[in-house]
Amino acid sequence: MLHKIKIIVFIMLLAVLIVGCEANQAKSSDTQKSSKAPNSEPAITIHSVTDEEERTTVRATGADTFFIFQFDIHDDSVQAVEYWVDYYQDGEFVESMMNGGSRIGDMNRPLKLYFTAHEIPQTEQEIWGVALRQGDGFGRSETMIDLEHIAQDAMEVVHPIMELTANTDETVSLGMIALNRGNSGSASNDVERTIQDNDYVYVLRCKFN
Repeated sequence: MLHKIKIIVFIMLLAVLIVGCEANQAKSSDTQKSSKAPNSEPAITIHSVTDEEERTTVRATGADTFFIFQFDIHDDSVQAVEYWVDYYQDGEFVESMMNGGSRIGDMNRPLKLYFTAHEIPQTEQEIWGVALRQGDGFGRSETMIDLEHIAQDAMEVVHPIMELTANTDETVSLGMIALNRGNSGSASNDVERTIQDNDYVYVLRCKFN
């Protein structure tokens, strides 16, 4: 009889241990789930447009240098985009220019940004423009850029960053124009290194909010 009682007590203790372990595992699983971000998808995905037909159309406008970027927006709270160009000389920040922006319309339609640079013959100036297009909506701004401080034989390197992700209120570097005295120069996705390795660097940036 005593032996049977010991077996029953052992079975009851084993059952309590099993239930306790399962409860701890469930609690641990719930903790892990709650620690994960509710949505790991970035608010905005960005890629440099490589479609040759669209690029040919931009070239046909006479643009000597250009970037085209497409923004796909996944966060309904995003309401506007702002853009600007930061200028660096010999690794040091000089100024921001071409500040602009626009409100965002239909989230289901991709937003595209076009940056173009047109040389003005027989001058040391260029017309730089930024256009935003979403569906049938289109807006453009232009600025005259004085490049007389840059040697006429400076080597130019144009480097768009092909794929990016961004969240709201995050500054994103889209592409760079680097110019150098002489015949050397390079650019890469490492923006800070590109700024340090080149004489003159213009960085196109944007931010969504």
